Amino acid sequence: HIRSGESLGHKAFLTRSVHAAVARANTDGNVLVLPRVAFETIVTESEPLQQSIAAFLRDPDVVDYLRDRQGMTEGAIQEWVPRAVDAIQAGQPIPPTSPEKTEETDFRETLEKVSRIPIFQNLPDEDIEFLARTCFSKTHERGHTFFHAGEPADRLRIVEAGQIVLLDPKKEERNPVRIDACEEFGALS
Repeated sequence: HIRSGESLGHKAFLTRSVHAAVARANTDGNVLVLPRVAFETIVTESEPLQQSIAAFLRDPDVVDYLRDRQGMTEGAIQEWVPRAVDAIQAGQPIPPTSPEKTEETDFRETLEKVSRIPIFQNLPDEDIEFLARTCFSKTHERGHTFFHAGEPADRLRIVEAGQIVLLDPKKEERNPVRIDACEEFGALS
């Protein structure tokens, strides 16, 4: 069990891997979220953080995690860890453990999706690029609740795939609003 003051998903986050487990709230609570963009910004500026991450990446527990939970071979681990440590010590982002999708491919896909949103369609390219670089993608299972009525609207969500339904608890007789891929929601709630 992960309790107050502990982090969850830090091995996947710090190794640029996919999550190897499901994290589900066992009680009511709050979670602080540190977006990768903000994290990578401080990493480029903080030598003590660079040293801490480099030591973390060299830890045998991380090697075990990459092998046992991420399915990396010993050879891939031996190639990736020094490359990741070198990148961190040079003030660069940690390279992903899996080369399947590059950051540039992800960025171009995100850029295209963001530019299709009506409120962003007339923005200059540099503004669209900034928005695309600050977005992050999350996968949710069917039935996931993104927010409840009365919660602060602290982020805009853009549906990448699947369909979302918006329900108005004050007007249950009203038909639900369906949001499809490449449409935003949160602004509509």
